Amino acid sequence: ISVLGEVGRSGFFRFVEKSTLLDVLAQVGGLKPEGGDRVIILRPKKTGENGEPETFSFNAQELYTPGGVKNLNIELLDGDTVMVPRADQYFIFGEIARPGAYKLDKGTPLTVLKAIILAGGFTNKASKSGVRLTREEGAKKSTLKVDLETLVRSQDIIVVSESFF
Repeated sequence: ISVLGEVGRSGFFRFVEKSTLLDVLAQVGGLKPEGGDRVIILRPKKTGENGEPETFSFNAQELYTPGGVKNLNIELLDGDTVMVPRADQYFIFGEIARPGAYKLDKGTPLTVLKAIILAGGFTNKASKSGVRLTREEGAKKSTLKVDLETLVRSQDIIVVSESFF
């Protein structure tokens, strides 16, 4: 079984008959915090069958609930690949308490103000009106001066400038 992505140890693991998805995730050290909200299993077609591999997709958080253990913890087969994609993220730098990369949760709108608060808030040198956002749309990259209610998208870069007064 191959295990790829945001797990403790990715790689190729010896298939043990009757192994379940949670057994394998436990064997590789579980999911990393950088992991997205899905766990995907790719199951190759049997020899002689044509077409795409079978794909199973599970909500990563739901998998670890009692209902998920009962209904989603499927038995893996020899040759399966388990993938845990990286979560969407945004980046925040400049005059804030904790600059860095942060996970962007799907389904929960995030404003620039909320992103700044999650990063520990403005420093005492921050220009609250000097917030810029760099966003890629296709091949085009643009830097915008934004207000604090602008919605953050995946891969956005927020920069809080220093105040000169």
